[in-house]
Amino acid sequence: MTYDLEFFQNFEQTGGRQVLFVAQTGSVNYNLETPQSDKDFQVFLLPTFEDLYSRNLMASEYRSPELDVKFNDVRHLEHQLHKSNPNFLDMLFSRNLVYVHPDLQFLVDERERLAASNLSRLFYSCKGLFHDAEKRFLSSKDPLDGDFKQVSHALRMTYLMRMFRVNLRSHKKDAYADALFLESGSRYHHMLMDYKNRVAFKNESWGHERKPFDDLSDEQKKEYLAYMKHHLEYRKQQFLRAEKFYKEMPMDKVYLEEMQSRVKNRLKFMMQNH
Repeated sequence: MTYDLEFFQNFEQTGGRQVLFVAQTGSVNYNLETPQSDKDFQVFLLPTFEDLYSRNLMASEYRSPELDVKFNDVRHLEHQLHKSNPNFLDMLFSRNLVYVHPDLQFLVDERERLAASNLSRLFYSCKGLFHDAEKRFLSSKDPLDGDFKQVSHALRMTYLMRMFRVNLRSHKKDAYADALFLESGSRYHHMLMDYKNRVAFKNESWGHERKPFDDLSDEQKKEYLAYMKHHLEYRKQQFLRAEKFYKEMPMDKVYLEEMQSRVKNRLKFMMQNH
């Protein structure tokens, strides 16, 4: 299957609207993709005259076992600029930017500066995502059949914020991109992939051999769940120690307002000439 511009333009959800931006999102951008992972895409569309007249901010979704596509009015991009929403930022750092309209290319070109423009807001957004994933894992009705992917999601937030801080302090050129993508073979990559695939590791009752969690005895499963909860709490405390750094970093308000104005003007020009 070829996921190109034409593929997404032909979805009925577009309603004939012009596609301006298509990016693959999700685990592929963090090097956490598995054979079972579906493919996630974000598609941004130019509003029609009817959308503008009725003040309709279009949003729709297509889902299948293999594919998840979210369609949004491109004006959503403008609303995200001040929020430092990591889901928005990660889209700009996609390993598969299927299509970017030339008038929006500046967002991709300046993505590192955008990522560093509102660090306090970014930290609290990541903190919220961490707590959401932690809650979903801990609130499972049957802990032995819990969603271990949530542990992977939560811990990825702690890694992202820790490495982004390290990279910013060392003035690394691609500070956010480097923090976002986990290198194969690294300790964190192994750990997050094991949690995602329900593979148990690092427990004295069976040594340090990695084993499928579902192959363990009930006693070993309970022991490992206790270890996971302890590990999650330990990483959370490390994560919270970074709060002071991010909280004290000033927002680049002038730059963000300038970017918001640029997006507005580009979209206005495209809508007038469409």
